Amino acid sequence: AHNLGKGEFVAQVPYFPPLQSSTDFSVEHCRDIIRQISGDASLDLTVHNAKPWAMGAAVATRYRHGRILLAGDAAHIVPPAGAFGMNTGIQDAHNLAWKLARVVQNKAPDSLLDTYGAERKPIALANMNLSVDNFHEALRVAKVIGLDFETAQSMNSLLNGPWSAWAPAAVRRQVLDAAVSSGLLS
Repeated sequence: AHNLGKGEFVAQVPYFPPLQSSTDFSVEHCRDIIRQISGDASLDLTVHNAKPWAMGAAVATRYRHGRILLAGDAAHIVPPAGAFGMNTGIQDAHNLAWKLARVVQNKAPDSLLDTYGAERKPIALANMNLSVDNFHEALRVAKVIGLDFETAQSMNSLLNGPWSAWAPAAVRRQVLDAAVSSGLLS
């Protein structure tokens, strides 16, 4: 979560497989990156954790296939930007629970379960799209402090391009380190 008033924020730092892995980014290394970006080597800060994450967004084509019903993360992958994933999943469960109970108790026809996907899928799509938009808005903040997503994608393409097949790993790593350092210092 971000609370800039309290000095709390989330920093998304790209890394470049196969030359780097998430294990290269310890809490200490991430602290050093933030200090380098800030321009204050003595900046007093606490990094609570450093974990890898890959942005993904998808909604199932359908929520029901016969006796199989999807809900929550099984039905949709929503980026965390906006915290809509869990809320959408809880709402899925609520919508499905009462319908399933009515059908199981023979108080409603089986076709009632078809309304579940028709009702929930548009909401999941809207929440997913809003979360993706929020993610891209957050990238604007990262860009201001020198962590440009498009540059990172270009760097990844370059590092994994045709030349990488013949360049020794140590050389590729040196190119990456130089490029990242240059980007952080600009």
